[in-house]
Amino acid sequence: MFDNLVKKEMKTIWNERIGGFIAWQQIFHVLSGLRYWMKDRNGEHEDDYLELRIYPELEKDPEDRLTIDQVLKYKADLNNQIDLYFNKKDDAWLLEESIVDTSKTNLEIILMEIRHIQYHLGCFESYLRDKKIKTQEWIE
Repeated sequence: MFDNLVKKEMKTIWNERIGGFIAWQQIFHVLSGLRYWMKDRNGEHEDDYLELRIYPELEKDPEDRLTIDQVLKYKADLNNQIDLYFNKKDDAWLLEESIVDTSKTNLEIILMEIRHIQYHLGCFESYLRDKKIKTQEWIE
């Protein structure tokens, strides 16, 4: 659903301000959050676009821009990281401390990120409907 939203519906609102933030910046915010929280080793938060002034924590308006293709490439790379994050994990791992924040379990991190994705996608869906832009069907 996320890819379809970015590839199709977001084209018309890519650079618009939604809920106080630029649409593409919010998408990158979600993805960079996943990249930070869902890693197998702790360390520096490495991003391909650190040299750009895009402010993925939404602390201010971006001075540089990302294209849809750049965001989709970032997400494709992130998919590999997420696959590794879940690779060979078991139920016991879910209850272990996260390496990123030891006050949370791995399950809490996963649920936190699901809520974060749902929040932003819901905002986009509502905004698109208000603008009479057809949104995608829900995928079970």
